Amino acid sequence: MRDLSADLANSYLRIWSSSDEAALQDVHEVYAPRVNFYGRMLDRRGITAEKMRFVRRWPIRRYSLRPGTTHVNCDPARRSCVVKTLIDWTAAAPRRRQVSRGVSAFELGIGFAGGQPLVIYEGGRVVGRGRL
Repeated sequence: MRDLSADLANSYLRIWSSSDEAALQDVHEVYAPRVNFYGRMLDRRGITAEKMRFVRRWPIRRYSLRPGTTHVNCDPARRSCVVKTLIDWTAAAPRRRQVSRGVSAFELGIGFAGGQPLVIYEGGRVVGRGRL
């Protein structure tokens, strides 16, 4: 469970750094039917709407796990793990001539109740902005 959770977090960030289509398709492949998404319970439709707004605002996105900061804690009785890591990110909107960059504390809760691991929780917060 630990390795699958770390792999899911890494691939999640890689996909969100790719095309808009891949990023939005990812919602239907990796999220559970209902997710605690930054403190709100959302279904896949709600998450897709949130992600669509973000993709439109920031069409160019780059995320990467900061080496040495990823920690995975699993609870076998609950069939779930939590991945906590720092991510370095850059988001750009060329039409608006805006770039934002920084580092965030990021968390993904991964559930293993079904046939494949799914995101059941996503949260985090920005811990620094600008050139870091």
